[in-house]
Amino acid sequence: MMVRDRRPAFIGFCAVAALLLLAALYHVSGAHSVKPWAFRHPGQSHGEYTALKQGSDYNDDDSEVQSSQLQSTLEGDSDESEGHTGKWAYVTFLACKEDDKPEDPYFTAARTLTYQLLHHPKTKTNRNIPLVILVPSYLGRRKLDILTDEGATIVEIDPMELPDDWQPESGLRASVEFSKLRMWEMKQYDRILYIDSATLVTRCLDDIWDADFVSADMRTLGKIEASGGDKEDLPSKYFMMGVSDTGDSKHPFPPKETTWMGDGFFMLKPNRRLFWYYESLLKNPGKFDMNRYLAGLLNYAHRPDGPQPWKSFKPGKWSVNYPGPQDLEGQVATMHTKFWEKANREWLSEQLVEKWWRIQGQMEGFWLRRGYGAPKTFD
Repeated sequence: MMVRDRRPAFIGFCAVAALLLLAALYHVSGAHSVKPWAFRHPGQSHGEYTALKQGSDYNDDDSEVQSSQLQSTLEGDSDESEGHTGKWAYVTFLACKEDDKPEDPYFTAARTLTYQLLHHPKTKTNRNIPLVILVPSYLGRRKLDILTDEGATIVEIDPMELPDDWQPESGLRASVEFSKLRMWEMKQYDRILYIDSATLVTRCLDDIWDADFVSADMRTLGKIEASGGDKEDLPSKYFMMGVSDTGDSKHPFPPKETTWMGDGFFMLKPNRRLFWYYESLLKNPGKFDMNRYLAGLLNYAHRPDGPQPWKSFKPGKWSVNYPGPQDLEGQVATMHTKFWEKANREWLSEQLVEKWWRIQGQMEGFWLRRGYGAPKTFD
């Protein structure tokens, strides 16, 4: 009788076990603080997520990287990287209720934005630019499955750590709100256009990527003092473009430029060193308007008289907040507000509210015709 030699299998088992043990020890030791981000792309089966590791301690000037996967993720962190590679993404954020019930206006808004950017004949991308939706890890899997089925790429992110002296009633909301800063860690994209999910899109946005200013990095004007009294070098190049906050719906068209950038539509270049700088501001929140959350931080970091001022898109061309009929008539590309909230009916025109409900209805009809619209209840 022939006896099979089991030594190769045993040796292989031992090797795998040793690697797993080393990985566990490496993780516990905190070396490089490697953090898994759960990705799920359209086409993956339900519940299937791909781990993409991000190293929060990566040194832009260090050529030694611990894994090829980490290397590819962080590629381009150096200030020496020039121009753009065409790796673009539309990005939005969803932080709705923890339960899996589909009756949630923020979840519906995310579905509506997905439909507008990926499927609606007049507003969808014609260049296969992905829509990435950032979500906290507590979000129900059924909601994530629906968004992925409808074409979005889901990225689970961790909340940001905040000082203990944040007000208790706002601490949790703030930590989730500030987690949007993790966009600056997404080095697989050269440019990100962030669009709030509560946005009505009137035309295709692809032309924004053709503008000359998109391919040109901005140069940092100097140094800034970080928290703790230390001098922290900002990256020599950055990119931050947005639109002015209009203040109310009675603004003229085109809106006037102001020094305050809205937080519902802006374009950025991911850069880990800039992310670290934002983290340092969170540790010293008295430097910015904490009541404005992300808008307060970004407007301080990119204030007009600072080392990295933000620049404005042409007013009235790409986006407005507090929209009015004049913006629709002026053919602005996107309008940002919570169209469904009753409190906004006091100033929001019926024309825009009807347009929002119409596009939401088109979204629901689009998926029902294909046989898998979001159910009224989750079993």
